[in-house]
Amino acid sequence: MKKAKASEIQNRFSNEDWVVHYDFFNGMDFNSIGIAKSFDKKLIQIDGKTQSSYSSLYKISNVIWLIPQMDYVLLNSPSDRLKFLDRIVSLFEENYTCCYMKHRKAKRERSKLLRENTLDENWLSSLENIMAVNAVSILRMRSSVLKYYKTQLITIPVSFFRRQV
Repeated sequence: MKKAKASEIQNRFSNEDWVVHYDFFNGMDFNSIGIAKSFDKKLIQIDGKTQSSYSSLYKISNVIWLIPQMDYVLLNSPSDRLKFLDRIVSLFEENYTCCYMKHRKAKRERSKLLRENTLDENWLSSLENIMAVNAVSILRMRSSVLKYYKTQLITIPVSFFRRQV
């Protein structure tokens, strides 16, 4: 829903405005959340206050949707699965996106220097240091989230995963 246009989440037989409201408990607090379509705009409210973006929802909840239409995430390339994991980790680890972006930027700059055959040892060393420090942080955060999910999955009864015939 985040990237969908208001017209794409509208009933095709009606152009009426709509609203979805729910109370959400995140383990510590209850929040009243409303998502609406009004005058061809998506609106988000948390506890009666209109929000400027969906990022406000991420501050109070870590909800990950994996619907049947998204099964390509698990069936496609390892890079698609890694991107999905990165989205999950960014919901749990506040600093993850920052480390990830620093690593990517340094990697791009290093590649550019090597491509252009600009061999400034100090600059290359600095970029490689940035990459290494952030790669270690990224690995630690990914491992932490995977460990959390593993412990959560162990507690789910096997009967939950059995297919009903």
